[in-house]
Amino acid sequence: LKPAFERYRSCIAATKRNYARLQQLSAIGMGFSAMWKEADFFKECQTLNRNAGWWDQLTQSNIPFDRKLFEQSPREYLAKFVPTILSKSALNLNFTLKISAAYGLHADHVLLVFIKMILLNAAEAEHESDQVYRNRVKDAASKVANREALCALLFKGCLPYISAYNYERLLFVIKLIGSIDLADRSEGATAAAAGAPGPAIDAASAATIRAFCRNGELLLGVLMHYKRNSERGAYEVSFNEQRAAAAPKLDVGSAPAAAP
Repeated sequence: LKPAFERYRSCIAATKRNYARLQQLSAIGMGFSAMWKEADFFKECQTLNRNAGWWDQLTQSNIPFDRKLFEQSPREYLAKFVPTILSKSALNLNFTLKISAAYGLHADHVLLVFIKMILLNAAEAEHESDQVYRNRVKDAASKVANREALCALLFKGCLPYISAYNYERLLFVIKLIGSIDLADRSEGATAAAAGAPGPAIDAASAATIRAFCRNGELLLGVLMHYKRNSERGAYEVSFNEQRAAAAPKLDVGSAPAAAP
């Protein structure tokens, strides 16, 4: 069998970046290894078959990736690669969730990155009505198992970086934070969040966040109907420029969406 294995591996090496063919060859290898009862070789072909399938979809969607790093540690690589997949696939959440699930990456990780990219990317908002982007964020937020991680992301990772003049978006995020039940410690909620990434929020912090949201809603309700009578001062301009400069740079590309 040794010559057959060597010949098979040489065929695999020859495929290079033809991942569709690589997937076909690995499927053939799985069949032969099962017939020859070669468990180790079967596992090798099975892993290659799965990888090649996703590599082909990434390539077809014009999403560049590092094959070597992918093979070395798929889950860890994908955890860092999620923003690129979302960006290059025009925020195709379904595809990103599927490839992440295939390698055991928790869905919360993808959902939280997706939410942050929409809320902090002004260019993306220009192409969608307010209601569309809100619905996308609400839908993703409803699927996050770890509610505390969602709250932390919105409160610390998004709210400070939204334009101080974008009252509608600020109000939307504050209301979304206020709608999160941080007191839910039911058995079902705990089980759903098991293994989900994110920090824990103690009772005191939760109370502070709720108070902040109540006051924020009142203040923004006034500001949204306030008409300026003078130009912005130098301090105000400088403050908001520094605030904008500190915001994470998240670019949403216009590449063709990945296959659903």
